[in-house]
Amino acid sequence: MSEHLNEDRTYKIVSIEKIDPPEGIKDGDWYHYQISHGPSKIVGKRAGTLESVQEHAQDYVDKLNQRATSGYSAYASRKTTK
Repeated sequence: MSEHLNEDRTYKIVSIEKIDPPEGIKDGDWYHYQISHGPSKIVGKRAGTLESVQEHAQDYVDKLNQRATSGYSAYASRKTTK
């Protein structure tokens, strides 16, 4: 059997690391974060304090997990109402 069958299939924050500001931006604290879902990875960059970036990443994870548990694919576009 595949080892992926026992793997936790929720989104999780894997890491948050301080980085240099992106090119063209001189000031500010910047962080790189990584979220995983099984073998899939989502990466992002965000300015702010470590605490504010942790809150942003956790909110992102919570929304992805909520979407996944409600039957929507996190990879599919959102349904729009007219």
